[in-house]
Amino acid sequence: ISGGIVLTTDGGNPALAIDRDGSEFWASPPQVKVLDATGAGDAFKAGVMYGLWKGWKLQQAVAWGMAAGSLNTRTAGATSFPPTITEVNETLPRVQISTSRPG
Repeated sequence: ISGGIVLTTDGGNPALAIDRDGSEFWASPPQVKVLDATGAGDAFKAGVMYGLWKGWKLQQAVAWGMAAGSLNTRTAGATSFPPTITEVNETLPRVQISTSRPG
């Protein structure tokens, strides 16, 4: 279904993305005040799927998912107050994308 896309995540650390053509990049989450990480991974995956559904390139979809997942940690509970599209779009510029592993 994904055509060979691979995503690996590690909590609040950078995520590795490998595209269908074998190219890879890292996405680093923006700094946010974390209250509860429950559901952050689900929000990340939903954000990536949203972007792919919209026809975005993988890099843009992963960045959007990273912003959504990060913002989802601001409140207690997985779905108490999910981030809005506006909040995700405002946070998007703070997601760092790199072709080499950060750190």
